[in-house]
Amino acid sequence: MFQAKSNIFSRPCRLAVTEISLVLAIFGALIALLYGHLLTAWWGWDDSQFLRLAYQYEPWEYFFIPHVWREAQPANLNPWNIFSFDLDLTLFGLKPSAFYAHHLFSLWLVAGGTYLLMRLWLDRLWSGIGVALFLCSAPVTTVIHQLMNRHYLEGLLFSILVFYLYVRALREDRPFLAWLGAIIFFLATSAKEVYVVQVLLFPLIPEQTLRKRLSMAAPFFMVLVIYALWRRYMIGKWIGGYGASLEWSTVLPMIWKIPSFIFGNSTLGVACTLLTAVLVVFLAWRKPSSRLLILGAALVLLGPILPVINISDPQRLLFFSCWALNIAIVFGMEVFSGSSVGRRLLAISVLVVIGFSIASQGWKIRPNLKNAADGFAAHGRFIMEADENEVLLPSISFGNWYATGLLWLRKNALGERPPIVVFDEIDIARLDPVSLRFFRYDNSSRRMKDVTGQIPRAYEEWEGKLREKPVSITLDYTEGMLSWELGPYRKGEYSIITYGEFGSKLRIPYSGVQRVEMPDGMQFRVRYDSPEGWTTYSPLLDFDGKELVRKDNRDNLP
Repeated sequence: MFQAKSNIFSRPCRLAVTEISLVLAIFGALIALLYGHLLTAWWGWDDSQFLRLAYQYEPWEYFFIPHVWREAQPANLNPWNIFSFDLDLTLFGLKPSAFYAHHLFSLWLVAGGTYLLMRLWLDRLWSGIGVALFLCSAPVTTVIHQLMNRHYLEGLLFSILVFYLYVRALREDRPFLAWLGAIIFFLATSAKEVYVVQVLLFPLIPEQTLRKRLSMAAPFFMVLVIYALWRRYMIGKWIGGYGASLEWSTVLPMIWKIPSFIFGNSTLGVACTLLTAVLVVFLAWRKPSSRLLILGAALVLLGPILPVINISDPQRLLFFSCWALNIAIVFGMEVFSGSSVGRRLLAISVLVVIGFSIASQGWKIRPNLKNAADGFAAHGRFIMEADENEVLLPSISFGNWYATGLLWLRKNALGERPPIVVFDEIDIARLDPVSLRFFRYDNSSRRMKDVTGQIPRAYEEWEGKLREKPVSITLDYTEGMLSWELGPYRKGEYSIITYGEFGSKLRIPYSGVQRVEMPDGMQFRVRYDSPEGWTTYSPLLDFDGKELVRKDNRDNLP
């Protein structure tokens, strides 16, 4: 009797383990096929600054000391990213291959967690298809190519666990699972703001009664309050992002483009966008209990990204939304197919078309990511390997934020003297061209090219463009918001060149407002490039955080 009961109980366990092992192997193979080449990639984008902060500070400092965190990011609170880099540094040192291996491993866990979550409602087929669609998508392609997006990746992993534990707590009436989920929810909030508002969906999930859902959601709402207090303490704001207000004139056009970032803007992409919309409407029609959840998810997923969708990479911002959308697609297909074999075959055929559109868009953006990664790698390897008598000439497209982070690492982490990095031609005047070798990135070969022999002529050409022209500058720094007004020109390009340990050059509009952390002020000059071909500079100025108004540029040229 006992033996029979034991066999009956153990068989489902063995089947579950077999199923999970098989799907994890399949997802691992798919990830290796799609993204395995990244194991040979190098640092890029914001990686160097996260590495610097991980070297410079302890976890308790960037998690709980405001001025330390604001040095990294004064507008948002996501210290998990630095912690994740810190963990890799502790385990592996400065080995990018190990960081990318961790990155891919996290994606593998996201795939397995997503499958496990969907299996609470769907069968193996639909759950597996939903994960595959997501893995091939453009948002995943972007996030997995950039280590700096680790917080999007692992924040989603935490969120999946949160949803899973919450539903299990409801079904099994186990408050312990809800409290465990609440602890993991705090980790999700430390990763990215987009994962903070997910708890607002808990009362809308069609499981058990509303009273039961609210009761089990109480620990999560408690963490939400703790997060709000933590955010207020760390960055001085309850809500808010990079700018002072939301510019709807630039945001609205981006909202209309959102489907194209996932499906593409081809005829097939537009058709798949419409087909997906029909599927979601069909799901809401056939499953009335899901209507509030669908509406709430749309608001919760899009709301946090609207303030920055016009100034940040939309692909990574849509990472969470794309995940939810792919789940909605397979839910709709499962409801459509029902128990009919014919409908199931039709649904699978439609999913193949949608999947082709999603995967095509993911593949389409790869060349640009590869080109950018090659540029970052060439600049970065030069900074980390070149001698102190070699000079890297300006290449603003590859990020001065990236360069200054690597310069810090070369000097402070490796204890070596780095090469000279010049952010603008005006600073070449202080260098001795006879004893130095000059290098510039060549886009065609994607390598650094020795341009020492070209420097005298190039410097002459640059000098020939200089003009004694007026430049007006108005700066104001109030409550962490830097506002500026440059003039008197409205056409052409303005750049701000800053100096010091984290010197840089950045193109900026003639006016704007942005949240920045500037405890010690800054030394800077403004460059203006006219559409007519001439260039002028402001003098070298010191800004201590108080209002600065300067209407001329006397004695500003070398």
